[in-house]
Amino acid sequence: MQRAERVPLSSMHSREHFIPAMPQLRIALLVEFSVSLGFSDVEQERREREELDKLLEQNRLRVEEARRREALEQQEKELERYQELELLQRQKEEAMRRKKLEEEAERANQMKLLGKNRARPKLSFAIGLK
Repeated sequence: MQRAERVPLSSMHSREHFIPAMPQLRIALLVEFSVSLGFSDVEQERREREELDKLLEQNRLRVEEARRREALEQQEKELERYQELELLQRQKEEAMRRKKLEEEAERANQMKLLGKNRARPKLSFAIGLK
């Protein structure tokens, strides 16, 4: 059997340096190399698909996080607005209460000035008839 010529690894410039000079072995190795390339293409496609899936998942997570942050910010704004409205309502109620007390005090002063102090309870006629 003939011995196949091989080119040293240090002087390789193309794939053909790996292939022996004998035609039968050359064809067999070319077929094997093509098959291995096919597998590596499939493997490369699988790796690229996995990388793309990984990027898509990272993007999906970023979008989810952004939506979560946006919802939280919206919730905080709504809570702040609700607290502001609550404070305004309390202030309005307090102002109305103070105004009512002032009006009652003013009415009491007017009654004292007129000598008609209505602070005393009215006596029923039934008590005096006994």
